[in-house]
Amino acid sequence: MRDLQEIRSEIDSIDQQLVALFQRRMAVMAEVAQAKKAAGVPLTDPQREQAVLERLGNLAPDCAQEVQKLYSLIFTLAKERQKNCPV
Repeated sequence: MRDLQEIRSEIDSIDQQLVALFQRRMAVMAEVAQAKKAAGVPLTDPQREQAVLERLGNLAPDCAQEVQKLYSLIFTLAKERQKNCPV
């Protein structure tokens, strides 16, 4: 069995990767917002969000509910940021 410090070190490494991926996702979402604004389409698409939540939940059946909660929060944060994106 691994010791606590080794396990925590692995968590720190995973967190670093997650933050980098989150930053990347938010940057891409800014591009989505610009494209939507330029095309004159609404920033929100509840049907798309639901489809993504279902797809992601299916990717992690052992923790589908938690994944869906996480992504619901990510969607909320992305929508807040999209509102402030210039065209």
